[in-house]
Amino acid sequence: MMIYLLNRKQHETRKKKIKAVKSQNFEEAAHLREKEKMITNRIRKIREEKIMYRKKARCSPWVKEYSIKACFVQPAVGELPVRIEFYPYATWLNIYLIATINELKRIEYLWKHMKFKQKSKTKNIIELASEYHLIDLIFQYLECKHGIFTIDRNQIHSYLESNPIFNLITLHPKERQNFTIDDADANIRSCYSYDDNQNINGFYKRFSYDLPFKCSLTQNDGQVIITSSLFSIYIKVNFDFDAYTLPFEYAKYYLGFKKSSGRKVHFHIMYQLKWRMALPWNWKYKKKLRKLQKAIEEDISADHYFKTIDWKQMRMQAVITENIIQSSKTGLNELSSGSIFI
Repeated sequence: MMIYLLNRKQHETRKKKIKAVKSQNFEEAAHLREKEKMITNRIRKIREEKIMYRKKARCSPWVKEYSIKACFVQPAVGELPVRIEFYPYATWLNIYLIATINELKRIEYLWKHMKFKQKSKTKNIIELASEYHLIDLIFQYLECKHGIFTIDRNQIHSYLESNPIFNLITLHPKERQNFTIDDADANIRSCYSYDDNQNINGFYKRFSYDLPFKCSLTQNDGQVIITSSLFSIYIKVNFDFDAYTLPFEYAKYYLGFKKSSGRKVHFHIMYQLKWRMALPWNWKYKKKLRKLQKAIEEDISADHYFKTIDWKQMRMQAVITENIIQSSKTGLNELSSGSIFI
């Protein structure tokens, strides 16, 4: 508002200056010119102060934004993501998709008809599964033994309607056809169901957490909001269909894919989080939230996962395995004679 008023004042002063010059009242024109300069400097200073305030707000310990890249790998386009050891996000994504696709025809349809090169206004199956994983991870971390407030499915009906994967996974086994009666224990925390070939065809995890403070889960314009009296977390999951470049030799030595195929089948997902804490008596939760942010990064961040890999040991194990395979082809005598070289 201040800049608007100053701009109007500057415009009026400029008009008066031009009028004074035309009437050859140069003394008045000089005075108005100095006044115009002062107004211009004032506008510039206010704008600089606003920029500094925004930068300071971003650096504030109470308002933080995080952008985390996650990735998954497919053997081929249209196939399910593979499980990656020591990378929790990729492992759980595989479980969510296998379980829900086998149990719910709607999810199977969404997966088969998901267009990987065309962004849709509605959330796709990867975004839905990733959103569930992140929300579950946050509430697991916030839960405590002697919590005085409980959040469960009954409090988030409006959100569950928009996320069929979240809705299915947290639905009790006694209400689902793929689970047997033995799986329907009311006190069970989580369980799987299996088909005749012992493949996962259902997954259940109870959504009920005891918290030290009252918490709510809502959605606004595609953004999930976890709100409490102490802080708010804003979550935006965005699968933008871009390729995430895997490190050299990773697909070959770690996943067992050919180099050419391994580089064609991975993507990355963006997570944006905001933390808000403003009241002095909430400072004791600052450390807990920092630990939560670190836990999210270790679980989801692809960059963090690849940094933890011991590439030298991985190559050595790959060479050893390859030597053993080659030796097994030429006979056990060659293997026992010590003719394997690394």
